[in-house]
Amino acid sequence: MNDTLKISHLVVNGCSFTYGSGIANPVKDSWSSLVAKKLGVPLVNLSFPGMGNDRMHRQTFNYFYKDLYNDNHPLYIHAYTQSFRREIYESKNSDSSLIQAYKLVADISANASDLEKEIILNTDDYQLCLLELQKLQYWASINALLDTYKVDHLTTDYMPQTDGEIYDWVNKNCYELKTEIETHPAKLRNFDEITESISKTRCQHETEEGHALLADYIYNQIVKRYKDIQVLKENYSKLSDILIESPNVKHLKKVGVDPDHNLLDVTWKNNVYYLNEIGLDYKAINWIGKP
Repeated sequence: MNDTLKISHLVVNGCSFTYGSGIANPVKDSWSSLVAKKLGVPLVNLSFPGMGNDRMHRQTFNYFYKDLYNDNHPLYIHAYTQSFRREIYESKNSDSSLIQAYKLVADISANASDLEKEIILNTDDYQLCLLELQKLQYWASINALLDTYKVDHLTTDYMPQTDGEIYDWVNKNCYELKTEIETHPAKLRNFDEITESISKTRCQHETEEGHALLADYIYNQIVKRYKDIQVLKENYSKLSDILIESPNVKHLKKVGVDPDHNLLDVTWKNNVYYLNEIGLDYKAINWIGKP
């Protein structure tokens, strides 16, 4: 890493713990918002409740190449999540309405599609090991991308593997890859360890106290790693710049139908950071993650 951190904006990615689910105002009080405020830079929060590592990987690449041509100086922070979560593409809902969107697969819920149920029911113990390997591969891939372009970044695990058999399998079969990630200069202490003594919200997420503790830790790590922090006023891409509308949504807009009633990818229409970015009063809207 360079002695001087040149930074124009902070980019974070993760699951609900990075999004700030369960607190009243994540735009103001999530750890990512607090770190951005301490640094004096804008925040781009790519995270979303329930997000898996495959979605993190996809969204990071979407954003990175969109933002690359602004020729700016972002700082990335990735907080990886549990490996069991996956996303699948579905074109139609159970009532045959058109979706054309990615959907999270984590467990069999009451409104799960036949495809989701088949995926869960056909997941065996060995695939759980392979999913943990996939998490490490995504992690290393993003590290390599940011290292190649000499982009400053920090990385951590928020939901590390706790299953002993999977943990042992990874150590036996993926030791080199795991060691590369754990010894990377960008690696921070696992966030769940930092807040383990702090009480959680009713939905088992961080309270404002937990977010403040994490923000202090992250900022102190930044100060320790860089002798100087130089804030630059440069153009940067926003969440709205990576919004990709499906053909169905484009058609609905063309014929004058409100797509909000048909677009099931709530990553955008109920994302508190997106709502705030486009100037809507998110406090009056039932945004995802609201306590």
